[in-house]
This record gives sequence, C-alpha cells and structure tokens, in this order.
Amino acid sequence: MILALALGLSVPICAPRLPAGDGVAATALRAFFDGSPLAPGAVAFPQISSLGGYRKSLSADFPWRDSLPQTEIPRDQWESCCGHWGPHALPYPPAQAPDADDGVSWLRDRVVAVALKYVGLPYLHRHIPAMGGLDCSNFTAWVYNYGFGIRLNSNVQRQAETAGRRLGPDEPLRPGDLIFLWNDERSRVSHVAIYVDESTIIDAAAGGVAVRPFSDRHRARLAWTRRVF
Repeated sequence: MILALALGLSVPICAPRLPAGDGVAATALRAFFDGSPLAPGAVAFPQISSLGGYRKSLSADFPWRDSLPQTEIPRDQWESCCGHWGPHALPYPPAQAPDADDGVSWLRDRVVAVALKYVGLPYLHRHIPAMGGLDCSNFTAWVYNYGFGIRLNSNVQRQAETAGRRLGPDEPLRPGDLIFLWNDERSRVSHVAIYVDESTIIDAAAGGVAVRPFSDRHRARLAWTRRVF
C-alpha cells in the first residue's frame, strides 16, 4: 500500500533539509514539498491521478468529523472548568476500511493522513486542537481518537505503557506506530512521535506539529515502540 504521505500533502519540514532515504514517505515529501507552511489544520491536495481513490478513501470523512464537537463543554467554560489544559475530547466514531483495500494497511496509512492534517498546529499543553495547540502525547491521542474513535491516555508516560501493544526489539516498524523517547537522563519517557517510515516521523514538539527526519538523536533516545494496528 502507498503511504498516506504519498498523497501529495504539502507540509512544512522542521529541519534544514528534507528527509533523506529511499522510503516512500521521504520520496513523496521531496517530490511534492513546495516550502509553503500550512495554517493549523490545513491540508493541500495537488492533483495526483494515480492516487485518486485510495487517497480520497483515507480522508473522505474528514469534513464530517470536523463538524463534530471536540468536547461537550461550552467554549466559554473551557478554562474556568478545566484550567489551562482545557477540556478532554469527546470520543469520535470508529472508522471502517474500504472493502477493496488491505484493511490493516489502510488503517496505518490513515494514521499518517490524520497526523498530516494537523501539521502547523502550535505546540501547547492542551487536550483538544480547538484550544489552539497540542503537546506530543495529546497530539497522538487526538490522532487516534479523531481518526478511529480509539482513546489513548494523553499522559505520555501512561500512553507509553498502555497504547496498543509494545513491540519486540526485532519487530519492524510500520506507519502509525508510536515511538517513545527517553528524556536526556534516560530516567523516564518524555516524548512520543508517530512513525512514518525509516527516515520520517510526525510529532508535536518545539515549533508545533511537523514532519521531521527520524534522526540519530531520536534513535539514541528510543525507549520502545507500540502498535495500535
């Protein structure tokens, strides 16, 4: 299956260069990158006829999902009821892979497609995008909730212990897997990112949600990985 990054989504790269490597995602980013940052939550779809139906199937329900309320708390009560973190998200409906597609591959590609939708969103300690931003674990929790109705714990350390299943050290990573990183002292998990391919991740960090190279620094701090699909 073609990775969702090969959909021709135009996204900013928070790095001095585009990702290297021969992976599908890195190749697609090099091919379609135009250097124009997106507004938070914005997505651009160039005309790529070879991807047509598959691309559309990954994101066809996004407008409908965007119409759903992110929380049951009225906007004027967000901070008064919940502090600066704001309210927690309502559960979103589950997603159904099209019958004609490889179901697991479609689900994994959709994780990436949902994550790309939020490229440009600021980094803030919030639970829902409507509060103006998300941090690393609230971003990954939001991606799985918005795209699939799957609730992950929004605390990075709890998410590192409970999201999906923990992968063995020899299991190859797949799109949509969660990569958990140690802090500098290697005393606790302090960050989570979404794996795209061997050279690319998507995460919420300084600078906001962005596509970033899966760098040597990430690999050196790798604690473990988990898989939902």
